[in-house]
Amino acid sequence: MPIIAPSARPPATWIRWGNSSFNERGDGVFVNPILLVVGLLGAAVPVVVHFMTRPKPQRMPLSTIRLVSDALHQRRSQDRLRDFLVLLFRSLAVAMLAIAIARPLLNSDRNHVEDDQAERVKIVLLDASQSMAAIDGAATRFDQARAAAARELQYKPGLEANLLFAAHRTDPVFQSPSANFGLLRERLSDARVSSTGFDVAIAFESVSKQFAKSRPTATRELVIVSDFQRSSWARADFKSLPEDTTVTMIPISGEKPLGNLAIEQVRLSSQPTLGKPVTMLVDIANHSDDSRKVQCRLELERINQQAEITLDPQSQSTLQIPVTWQGSGWQTGVVKLVDNNDALPADDMVPLAFGVRPEQRLAIVTEASDRAASGAYFISQVLTRSDQDDGDADELLVTVSPSTLDTPLAQAAQVWIVTDVESWDTAVVKRAVTWLKRGKSMLYVARGPSDANNLQAMKQELGSDMQPPVELIASLESGRRKDLKIQEMDSQSEPFRAFGDSLKVTTASWRFAGGLPTRTLADANVDSISATLSDRSALLYFTQVGAGQLAVLNADLSKSNVAFQAGFVPLLVETINRLSDVGGNAAGTVAGNPIVRALPSDAGTLDEIVINADGYAQDEMPQAGRILNQDGMLVWSWPTTDQTGVYRVTDASDRTLWAEAVRSDPAEQDLRTISEDVLSSRLSGGRVLEFDAAGGDTTQGDSLWVWAALAMLGCVVTELGTLIFFRS
Repeated sequence: MPIIAPSARPPATWIRWGNSSFNERGDGVFVNPILLVVGLLGAAVPVVVHFMTRPKPQRMPLSTIRLVSDALHQRRSQDRLRDFLVLLFRSLAVAMLAIAIARPLLNSDRNHVEDDQAERVKIVLLDASQSMAAIDGAATRFDQARAAAARELQYKPGLEANLLFAAHRTDPVFQSPSANFGLLRERLSDARVSSTGFDVAIAFESVSKQFAKSRPTATRELVIVSDFQRSSWARADFKSLPEDTTVTMIPISGEKPLGNLAIEQVRLSSQPTLGKPVTMLVDIANHSDDSRKVQCRLELERINQQAEITLDPQSQSTLQIPVTWQGSGWQTGVVKLVDNNDALPADDMVPLAFGVRPEQRLAIVTEASDRAASGAYFISQVLTRSDQDDGDADELLVTVSPSTLDTPLAQAAQVWIVTDVESWDTAVVKRAVTWLKRGKSMLYVARGPSDANNLQAMKQELGSDMQPPVELIASLESGRRKDLKIQEMDSQSEPFRAFGDSLKVTTASWRFAGGLPTRTLADANVDSISATLSDRSALLYFTQVGAGQLAVLNADLSKSNVAFQAGFVPLLVETINRLSDVGGNAAGTVAGNPIVRALPSDAGTLDEIVINADGYAQDEMPQAGRILNQDGMLVWSWPTTDQTGVYRVTDASDRTLWAEAVRSDPAEQDLRTISEDVLSSRLSGGRVLEFDAAGGDTTQGDSLWVWAALAMLGCVVTELGTLIFFRS
């Protein structure tokens, strides 16, 4: 199709029907228009020859002419009909031959009709998201897309171009459009599919920046090569592109939807603890129209288990695999679908990396003199296990005062539970802050003004490393707070997620007393508030403190009835489990999201730490972020994860400091595509879009000359048949 200047009428919308193409105006173009004119003039030659060679009448003497006149009249009518038909088919044969030689292109093949002398800028946006790795026919969609993109990156005088690889982020080959088509095609041949999803908004923003760097007088053309997956393109907004841009879409998808089975997510029923049985929950989705039976295998360092499940068409189900941890520390492995024959094998496996903690070591920090009437008493009763002997109990749960926090037993604990304490002096505050910075955690039960003072002192000592969502207000109102009910709860996170469907019934009878009023801070992360009370104050919230975590329970347990309720045990235990998690959730990180992880305080020096990826040779190791020193704390920072796998941060002795599993984006698993009608009408924002087949300028739209040649042969055969018929 000819490139139309901004001042001219807008381009027509292309509609594909079967294997042919035409536009709404019915425009047609020819590769050799001069030969068409010559051929049509040649179609008049048989007419001229006919009239020039017509025989002249002759006079003959006859005695009677009546019978001859009748015979001649009948013969003349047949000859006229014969001559008309022969002349018609002969002229049509010449005309069809001329049209075949001129090669009509009713889909206005852009590569043939562009003005080679015009200034033009072409941006090719190539979808490199995970769904493009789907196998469609004999090749992947990305292989087909690269072939289509290569046909668009052909040198022409006056043309500048750029190639943009689009996924979660969009990476251009050049910073601005260039005429170096050789390097563009070289980068195209080396490209590979990302494990991330496709962000249309970021892609269009990058395209607009490229056009802004081009010559103002140049005609702008955007070519999008994609599978136009529904989950990604349903949010497309073409209004963000420059108005004078001609947009051409090249769909890379077959007529039949591709079926796909995938692992959406892997979860654990509880925090992994050495020797404790848990259930691994594997969410599997069937994005096909057939019922499928699948086998799922869990492969860890010391565990190899397999389970089976049957999924209905277009459904999702959860497979449960029981696991008992045989070792502590970092555990890595995979969950995968066995012998699964579908279109996208990349999402049949999910890498795993998580920390299995040893038996919990806890310390209750308290100054309560009357233990039987204090919150410390109720907490110790829950945490003391009956199946332990006295020796184990002394090591796993200790009670200390704030003045003895530097003792070996207190320092060995993973979590400190602080309750029933008075205001701390500077030395105790610094000791608690240092302990949190090392990656430990604290559950602080705030019952009165002294607790508000302690938390405020810790915040001042930590500065920006402690950003709680609320501030506790130290006032005498704490003694008058009573009979408060839970107003809101975060049922999707621990500790309340552990109650399941019985959450509302269990918590309906809970009543809280004591504690302090709270004030929400500016720019606070309100999502970290797990529960609020009927007076709108926060009951329970979590916040990151250096490398550790802090949870604040805003209530006086000795004056509340919750300590006497059955739900107090899971409330306390799951809160501690959330705090004592050593890291590496089995759900992992979705590719495309950032990773920022604080390393342990004993990680060593910056030069000794290395980032590795499992399964890669040393010379093929992918770039996986870098280690930064932030205020004396070592942090692993990876702004955008690209490829799936297990990544480890190790020290000089090859000890794993942190492990992270990166999995593919679940949004890419449903391979259904969005229709061209939806793109052209509802999502185009009034912009006219063109649609070309992936075959482009090789066969699609260039087959009419074949039909013209066949029509010429038909005319010749019909002419011969006419002569034979009238001769007989």
